[in-house]
Amino acid sequence: MFHDDGYALLIGIDDYRAFDRSTGQPEGTSSLHGSVLDAHVLFRLCTQLGMKPENIRVVTSPPADPTMFPGADPASFGDASEEGIRAAVGWLADKLGGGRAGLLTYSGHGAHLCNAGLLMCPSDTAGAGFEHAIPFEDLRALLGGAATNLTVVLDCCHGGAFAADPRGRRPTTLGGDAVARGERRDEMMIGARVLAACQPGEMTQQASFGGRWHGAFSWALGAVVDQWRAVDQGGNVRMDLSYGTLLEKARQLLAVLDFPGTPALYGPSGVEWLAVLQVGRRSEGTCARPDGQRAGVQLDSGMRSYRVYTLTASDGAGNRTQVASVLATGSYPPSSDYASNTEYYWISSDIPGAATTITITAEDGGALPAGRYDQRWGENITWSIKSGAPRSSQSLFVYTSASLEFGLDWTISVKNGYRGSVAWFTNTDATLLFGGLDRIDFAATNNTEAPSDLVYKKGVTWT
Repeated sequence: MFHDDGYALLIGIDDYRAFDRSTGQPEGTSSLHGSVLDAHVLFRLCTQLGMKPENIRVVTSPPADPTMFPGADPASFGDASEEGIRAAVGWLADKLGGGRAGLLTYSGHGAHLCNAGLLMCPSDTAGAGFEHAIPFEDLRALLGGAATNLTVVLDCCHGGAFAADPRGRRPTTLGGDAVARGERRDEMMIGARVLAACQPGEMTQQASFGGRWHGAFSWALGAVVDQWRAVDQGGNVRMDLSYGTLLEKARQLLAVLDFPGTPALYGPSGVEWLAVLQVGRRSEGTCARPDGQRAGVQLDSGMRSYRVYTLTASDGAGNRTQVASVLATGSYPPSSDYASNTEYYWISSDIPGAATTITITAEDGGALPAGRYDQRWGENITWSIKSGAPRSSQSLFVYTSASLEFGLDWTISVKNGYRGSVAWFTNTDATLLFGGLDRIDFAATNNTEAPSDLVYKKGVTWT
């Protein structure tokens, strides 16, 4: 993800004595023990993924020990007051211009007020009205368009007060109004992809792990990520671990240790398939196991060594529009214009708005669609095989224009024939495209000749 031009802001707050003084509690009652160490763990992750230490800003309270952050610019350390956090978020927004990838992490207390929504609690948060707390809505506004390629990690509670834990684990909330589970979910979308320790209305905790305090969620994320590989992706570095697998493994670790809360992932449809901390929203090669096999398969190229897959959208009135085609070649392509063992993607310029279903058909051999290559189209094709499981694979192709981004993602398993599903995403309101449907079943049957008004983009060859 990062390599030479990624940026990160790491926020960790242990010192909440200002809140204790303002509410008449003994100093230290609300303070935490592991938030600054969480920032250190995530700093190490950033540098493992190729980020320059000088591109990382560390905002903590109490001040972090710079020796724990080797290579970091001394000017990059700041105080986690409201003013300090707002300034640091503004810095991150400025740095993420031009589509650069970024990471924002927060470990500390959260809170909730009915009239203000979910709150991040800086070190100077005070009083029953949570003066100096920062609404999540404000964070989203401060980031603006910079959130397009931003991953956010939130290790805090998002509800009212919780009872003390008899084992000494510390909940990460300053209290406030109760929030029903499932409410305020939209406010969690501070970035394009958000990993949260728990859902609104739930509790998460900090505890001692091997003699050192951490937020339980931050500890679990670090423990899982350490088992997977960092992959150089043409100048950027990402994990070969998907967001979905990361969340699943973190949940399992926390459940075994009897921690409360349900870690959650927020993002566009299909976000669980994306590689952790990758650039953009396209599928990349991932693996569900650290030692899993990684190999390649493709869509079935048919008995005649090429097959044309066609996607047709239909609305309730019976109107049908072909929206995409895939030409999968085998060892003997249909002509010298096509390489062997390659997929070629086509997508129509006519994207319907009212369609509710898609039919996927396939013709063995098949008439090749007419049209031309057009470099405005983009796609990324990756495949993986899970060890000991039926062969499975994913690929994504994306349509972009000045006002619309639209993509289709295949998920295919190979066991007694090809089966799987297709998901799509768009940068418009999901309800305006295919009725908001987010998944469809896939089966190969015969299709008719493709229309002549499709625009083409050449695929990618793999071995």
